[in-house]
Amino acid sequence: MEVRVLFYNTFLLRALRLPGGRWLHQKPEVPARVREIGAALQDAYDVAALAEVFVPEDREVLVAAAGTGAPSALAVAIGPDAHPPAALTSSGLVTLSRRPLVRQATHELRERGRRRSDSDAWAAKGVLLAEVDLGQPGNLEVYSTHLFYGGDLWRSAARHRSPALHRIRQAQVEELLAFVDATHRPGNVALVVGDLNIDAEGNGPDGQDPERGLAAAEDLREAMDVAGFDDVWSVAGNGPGWTCDLLVAPAERFPADPDDPELCLEPAPPAQPGDHLVRIDHAYLQRPTPSHAVEVAVRKVRRRTFPRPVDAPGRVAMPTMSDHLGLHLDLEARPR
Repeated sequence: MEVRVLFYNTFLLRALRLPGGRWLHQKPEVPARVREIGAALQDAYDVAALAEVFVPEDREVLVAAAGTGAPSALAVAIGPDAHPPAALTSSGLVTLSRRPLVRQATHELRERGRRRSDSDAWAAKGVLLAEVDLGQPGNLEVYSTHLFYGGDLWRSAARHRSPALHRIRQAQVEELLAFVDATHRPGNVALVVGDLNIDAEGNGPDGQDPERGLAAAEDLREAMDVAGFDDVWSVAGNGPGWTCDLLVAPAERFPADPDDPELCLEPAPPAQPGDHLVRIDHAYLQRPTPSHAVEVAVRKVRRRTFPRPVDAPGRVAMPTMSDHLGLHLDLEARPR
């Protein structure tokens, strides 16, 4: 059977609600984009693992829009939620499935950064497991996450370039893998997806300090390899596969594929001087083991742009539904 999976960082941050329903900080055009993203997901994916859906009301609107006209009800798994005062906002993780979810579990990351310099330290950053029923002897375990960015409060540029940020992200990777190890059921196949804020080519989220960026990329590769996971893009992708930052990169860096306009043309056009293009959205598929009762193979991995409707409010400043590209996977599952 075919299983179509999406990971998408939705860029729907809203923080600190003020009297009158206003927000102290929010990303552009959130109310409109919530509905647009939900509508774009109608009948498009078997599983859509989303990040940065922080506000419960936005999550409800998105789920309702995604479920409109669906042949079957959506199953919804929700990541760690806010618990003031330690976490003022949720993990932002939500997974939608058009197949039944037989199990879900969450883990809130203990390593979280410093509240005085890292906005992510105020969120319930974590990992969400959604076990998807494949109707076969084994299921697909989808683990989604969104790791720490860091150094973004109070113009703390020195903090943002600090080696401590790499140590925090790598500690979170180890927590993620420990959670997978603790919750994985041997007959199933695990898929890890997420915005890890670690560029696969070593450029780093801030585009600085190449030596440290390369070390971070290598540490991530080694950790996932030792845990038995393959980088899906490295195995089946075409070209650099960068996924961010659409608000900075010119639109011609992510043209649509003429043969499949919902997806990006691969390989991506060459980067130009001054571009800040990074592959920080990842998918890792567990390598086959003797205990697996189902075989899952990657048929295709592509990037998806999600352009906004031509009449969408604020489209000139925000032409796509997020500042990230979606990571689109076509998987094939069969009994072993």
